[in-house]
Amino acid sequence: APARATLLESLMTALMIWVSRRQQSGQAPQTRDERDRQELGAYLRLVEAHYREHLSVEALAGRLNVSSLQLNQLCRTLTGRSALQVVHQRLLLEARRNLAYSRMSIGQLSDSLGFSDPTYFARFFKRMSGQTPNAYRRSVQAR
Repeated sequence: APARATLLESLMTALMIWVSRRQQSGQAPQTRDERDRQELGAYLRLVEAHYREHLSVEALAGRLNVSSLQLNQLCRTLTGRSALQVVHQRLLLEARRNLAYSRMSIGQLSDSLGFSDPTYFARFFKRMSGQTPNAYRRSVQAR
């Protein structure tokens, strides 16, 4: 399961880079599929800029001038995940990075990721990864 999660995160990152490069190239989208990818790219950039703020899907969709239903359909079609799952995966990725590569306490990490309470962060991390933050940190350090 950890390898699958890493693979999915890598694929999401590759998709984000591809969409971003297409957007920056200035090419106008030719097909509905290309427009959808551009919209997803805009969403992924928005998530990247604001994932620590824990904005609602409705608020994120509003910033893109689409409904939360449209945003969820777009995300599910192109990523296989809901719009909220995309945000949660980004939070989880950052949490894993910090647990592996920093000496931040769980409280400091929780605060840096915008969680109001370290206990809530620990529950979120365990639900998303299957491990507690401390267990994950120990497993990474043991490698």
